Amino acid sequence: MVIDWYNPLVFYPLLVAVFLVIRIPKIGEYLRSINTLIHEAAHAIAALILSGKLVSIKIFSNTEGETLVRSSNRLGTLFIAIVGYPAAALCGFLLLYALRIGQAYMAILILTVLSIVFVLLFIRNWYGFFWLLSFLTINLLAIWYNKIELLNYLCLIFSFVIIAEALYSPLVLFRISLKNPKAAGDASVLKSITYLPAFFWSIVFIILNYLIIFFTVSNLFPPIFAIK
Repeated sequence: MVIDWYNPLVFYPLLVAVFLVIRIPKIGEYLRSINTLIHEAAHAIAALILSGKLVSIKIFSNTEGETLVRSSNRLGTLFIAIVGYPAAALCGFLLLYALRIGQAYMAILILTVLSIVFVLLFIRNWYGFFWLLSFLTINLLAIWYNKIELLNYLCLIFSFVIIAEALYSPLVLFRISLKNPKAAGDASVLKSITYLPAFFWSIVFIILNYLIIFFTVSNLFPPIFAIK
């Protein structure tokens, strides 16, 4: 029996379950690293598009990440630093949209190809390397089995993890930017470029992410009372 993932009785309990599971130690960090991958990939792709030099990508066990790029273009560096948070939130939207139009296979394939490129060329730490290999294994098995229901639920879970982190991570960044601005990641980089305080940029990330999530919920979440 094929279960309709868009049925509110399936969609919302799974959404709640994912939100709870990603707060469990170890397994939660593992799943939330999916968001880290997308976040760092956005920095990396922006650097390559803007003629910057992509040196390395690292994914850490605490879900933090690091993308080292070299760019002599100040405006380009600004865009590279900004793009990580909203791009990850947008990816949550795109994964759900792929589901709606029946393209879960293509969405998982794109994530897999991206992961293969990164693991071969850019990942520079052992945790990131082995995490990415395990993520690749999951995706490749799903592609090999090519069962539409499995691909749908994998795509749905990935999107839920990313959406949850898009809600949570900029709030964490805001707290860090108030307590220790130099450790505020992208917000700290943007401060060094623009001289605007790190907490200002963390607020920008909150606004951008929440606007994208609002658009995602408004357009792609099933009506909560439309129970079949």
